[in-house]
Amino acid sequence: MDVNLSKAVERSEWVDHQLSRLIQNLELIATDRHRLAGGAFMVALDVHSAIAALTRRGNLPSAFMLSRSIWEAIVRGFWLLECASDEQIKKFIDDTSNQKTWNMIQDLEAKGSFGSDTLSSIHAHNSRRLNAMNHVGGPLLVRCNSERGVEFNFDSDEIGECLGNACANALLAALGLAQVAADEELGKAAFKVQTDAFAN
Repeated sequence: MDVNLSKAVERSEWVDHQLSRLIQNLELIATDRHRLAGGAFMVALDVHSAIAALTRRGNLPSAFMLSRSIWEAIVRGFWLLECASDEQIKKFIDDTSNQKTWNMIQDLEAKGSFGSDTLSSIHAHNSRRLNAMNHVGGPLLVRCNSERGVEFNFDSDEIGECLGNACANALLAALGLAQVAADEELGKAAFKVQTDAFAN
């Protein structure tokens, strides 16, 4: 593992440790909306931890396959918290929801929760690649081959980007949990973790 990539893994592991410490024993507002959103943000944090661990072990296809999961957990968490109707919350609980990620993004942007097109730009830029990685498509399989034969052949910059995106999404998840818990101090602490993590 080259020096820059090693630093990216260490940063992700540091962020994971700091956020785990901050959210320990966090009390959520006891409504279905807050519990579901909190669950989505906890999934995002767990996936971030898994991506860092898998990258450290060299299990790169698995790390890349999880990139879509962390993104969708973030979108779902904020949508459940800020946009979902009571009926849509009930459908999530009953596992009868057919709400698509793109529709959730449109709802969030219409509400002004993020910049006017921040989420849709990220989604448009990444969704095809994330889907291909998640569904074992060509972009993933090509990276499992080299001139020598069948072996992992991921570019360091791509791996660094995967870790950076996962790290950024973990920090968003912590901010989401701060909203879910109505905990302003947690929000400030998560911002400090972000500042410290990306300072170098």
